[in-house]
Amino acid sequence: MASTYSTDYQIALMTTGTEAGSWGGITNDNLEKVGNSVGGSVVVNVTTPPTGGSWDGGTYVMNWVTENTSAKGTSGTSPVGSGRARFVVFADSGAMGDDITVNICGNTSSDKPERVFFAKNSLSASRSITFKLAGSGSYVLANGKTALLFTNSVAKGTGDEIAADTVANILDALQVTSLTLQNGETISNAVDGTVVIDGATLKVGTGAATATVRSSGPWDLELLAGDSDFAKIVVADAVNGSISLEPDGAGVVSVVGTLDVTGAGGIILSNDETITNAVDGTIVLSGAVTSTGAVQGTSLKDGTMTISSGNMTAVGTIGSGAITSTSSITSTSLDATAGTIETTGAVNGGTVTATTIATAADVSITGTDGYIAFDTIEATPADGYGIRDLAGKVQVKSNGGNWGGIYSANQASGDGTYFKSAAQTSDAADNASIAHGLGAVPRIVRCTLQCTSTDAGYAVGDVVQVGGEANTAGHRGICFGSNSTYVFYVIGSGGWLILNKTDGSSDVIVPAKWDIYLEAWL
Repeated sequence: MASTYSTDYQIALMTTGTEAGSWGGITNDNLEKVGNSVGGSVVVNVTTPPTGGSWDGGTYVMNWVTENTSAKGTSGTSPVGSGRARFVVFADSGAMGDDITVNICGNTSSDKPERVFFAKNSLSASRSITFKLAGSGSYVLANGKTALLFTNSVAKGTGDEIAADTVANILDALQVTSLTLQNGETISNAVDGTVVIDGATLKVGTGAATATVRSSGPWDLELLAGDSDFAKIVVADAVNGSISLEPDGAGVVSVVGTLDVTGAGGIILSNDETITNAVDGTIVLSGAVTSTGAVQGTSLKDGTMTISSGNMTAVGTIGSGAITSTSSITSTSLDATAGTIETTGAVNGGTVTATTIATAADVSITGTDGYIAFDTIEATPADGYGIRDLAGKVQVKSNGGNWGGIYSANQASGDGTYFKSAAQTSDAADNASIAHGLGAVPRIVRCTLQCTSTDAGYAVGDVVQVGGEANTAGHRGICFGSNSTYVFYVIGSGGWLILNKTDGSSDVIVPAKWDIYLEAWL
């Protein structure tokens, strides 16, 4: 009678009187198979399972079969005896299209072996593995994780303490005195009810989404410093629950950065005065305001404001009435129509309205497209007059005139008020129209010759300003001009005469020795 095999690890079970002369070899093989189950490690490629198993690429299911006749040993990838190994790494040979299922089987796909082994999920594409016992039970192993699994085929215990068709992690409910992490930090529980993590920094969350720290059950959450109950933060668990910041004794609550209060109740002070912001751009202080330092806000309005020292700053409007500060005043809008703005520091505002502005320092207009207006502030040419900033360009306008640039030595071509062309050729009969981009007919147009090689007594780098002249008899000369789109020029068919720099005689220029430039100003 031939040998039979164990259900769990497919170890040969020899019958008395059989396998004559082979007992020694079979026994040695059995011992090695037992050794594989105690300390063997193996890699199983789920898409190429061991002999007897199968892989379904449509449903992503592998039947992990260990046949009775499978040899000992755990070498190579997906060896036939991989089901006996103590530590099994599940891998693949390419990106998986979905999470997979591994059916743990015995000699056939319907056998349900009872085993204990470590499993590690090393699949690509972050795929998980659901382990089943020949199609029954279920345990999900996340990608990159390791678990100590056991399988059980029949119910055991008087109360079925181990259920039938079980696949589970032995370490699911692990009890330890302490855990030591890889860099030496520990998690311990020496005092009942207290968990101590001895690292200097505690981080929560994945780094890719919002993290949450929550108390268990209907209880408040407290954050304390040290072993006392002195300063603390309390988050109340209730509908409309409050967050309490409780410094100890003379301690204070300090905000480094921005304090953003979004609720309609605003900030309530110790004697019940409030600071609220029900209307966008306006801060309401329910009591009198007295300051020896800086006053800052979106909108500071009504009455007289006096800052005995420090700064007065608002992003919106400061006014109306007299505005006085011994330091700087900064706002998008300063409205002191009924009085005077007085400061020994800087006045910084987008719109400043006052009977008088008196300052011993600078008046700064911040933001884009600001104005110093002497009448209505308008961007259109027909209204208002004064000085304005138009997208970083300073322009001026008289009453009834048009906005235009201020001529200066450092103007750059293309700034919207000034244009200079690239070098143009100066051969006879040459002509060109060059787009200037100024958006209107320039007020001033200039044409110059720049010497690139000595000619007619001129040195390299000499710049000669020319007029629009022509000698009709010899078809010599140049004409240039402009319109709202282009600057242009044309050279006579007979070339171009220039006075010799040395003796004043007339010379026809050598075109290769000169470049032409056209410039225009609004």
